Amino acid sequence: MELTGVEVAAYERVSKDESGVERSPEEQHDGHLETCERFEWRLQTPTYREVGSASKYQRKARAAFDRLIADLKADRFTARVLMLYASNRGSRQTEEWLELINLCAKRDVVFWVEQYDRIVDPRKPRDRKQLIDDASKAELDVAEMSQNIRRTTKASARKGLPHGRIPFGYRRIYDDRTKQLIVQEPDPTEAPIVQEMYRRVKSGHHLKAIARDLNERGLRRRGGGEWVPQNIGLMLLRECYIGLRVHDPARKSAYHPLTPGASVVEGQWEALVSPTDFYSVKKILRDPARLTNEHPGAVVHLLSGLVACGTCGDGLRVNRKRKKYWRYVCVKSGCVTIDKYELETYAEKAILAYLTTLSSHLAVDEGTAELHAVQAELAEARSELDELAASVVGKRTRSRFAATVAAALEDQIEKLEAKERELQTPAALSGLIEPGGAVLSQWRTAEFSTKRALAKIILAATPDGALGLGQLQVLPIGPGRRKVPISTMHRTRFYRPLSAD
Repeated sequence: MELTGVEVAAYERVSKDESGVERSPEEQHDGHLETCERFEWRLQTPTYREVGSASKYQRKARAAFDRLIADLKADRFTARVLMLYASNRGSRQTEEWLELINLCAKRDVVFWVEQYDRIVDPRKPRDRKQLIDDASKAELDVAEMSQNIRRTTKASARKGLPHGRIPFGYRRIYDDRTKQLIVQEPDPTEAPIVQEMYRRVKSGHHLKAIARDLNERGLRRRGGGEWVPQNIGLMLLRECYIGLRVHDPARKSAYHPLTPGASVVEGQWEALVSPTDFYSVKKILRDPARLTNEHPGAVVHLLSGLVACGTCGDGLRVNRKRKKYWRYVCVKSGCVTIDKYELETYAEKAILAYLTTLSSHLAVDEGTAELHAVQAELAEARSELDELAASVVGKRTRSRFAATVAAALEDQIEKLEAKERELQTPAALSGLIEPGGAVLSQWRTAEFSTKRALAKIILAATPDGALGLGQLQVLPIGPGRRKVPISTMHRTRFYRPLSAD
């Protein structure tokens, strides 16, 4: 076949090869240029080039291959030769490869395979058989490799061994000679960042605010990239941070629940956060309200959309009157208007007063028995510590032994006091604030997102008996009294809808 001086095209592809064994598209291109120079071929530009898998396990479409097929079908492919470094560079799927072979055969296009250093004509029976055999072998190799990987991954999962990319916050130590994993351990630089993220999300901070703050402080992702809210959200949902090894091939995202076939075992590495903090953050991030309510950082006023008009029930928004002062107004029909500073000051005082007295007015529920048990155990531990101190003073106990026992009792008391505070705090407020006498100092140091989260809980339109004061509604001033000052307290009410019962 005389092909000197003809026009040729090249398809250059490589899988993501971290081993460096496979030739890159650039290296394949250099080889094609040498061949073109040898046969005086004219190589079309741009070439069909991409990086990605060609097997049935590929996760993203191959744009260049799809464009090649589309050009052949639409008769836009004008070259006489299609150059490939190896036949498995074209495809590792028999059906897909057959389509390419048939399209080329129909349009008198032949293959140049660098690996064979010769023309392969799909119209000739033996050449066609070789191309098909190559595709079948490539598909078989990929299937066997996938099977081995799945088997190995499942076996390592049963043993609680880590798998895949090293999670941010950890590092892995390997044996220098055998390259076998020795241990996965917390990274001294990254682990504190992960722990800070959990604390801040639990405290009501938005992911956008966390990402912005970390970037401003120069704390970048591994590799130097900036943090974005989506990265943080997906990362904090990974069970590896509480020391669990999860094997669930059917789950597509950490935002999705585990599938019935999932296996969860204790991982052979140290947890970075407690299960309590992890599941609290998980509940926050998976809350459907986060997907339908305000965007993080979009709201800048404490009560915007939370307070309502006492006449029409529409939410109040903030605007500015003649550049003089800010006010909450009924956007729908203009029923009410009230000064922003006065309303927010009144709402803050009401919220703080409610939180201050909340711990002494908690409703009896299924957690009360556990609280009483913890308080009894706490009283017993404190009594034992007092008795130990008295025995040391009376010289009935050796001081060295007493010091050891006292340290254990103090540690137990500290854990019981933390558990008591947790049980005394309603689940909705857990991580945001601790009700009681110290709420004022907590409120002053809290970020706006935390205050906003508390306001949404306490000023929600919940029925009687539920947590919160009820929805704060603003009433109209009324006719004939517009020039008479009326306090915010007399212009507002806390509304609770009738219970479903």
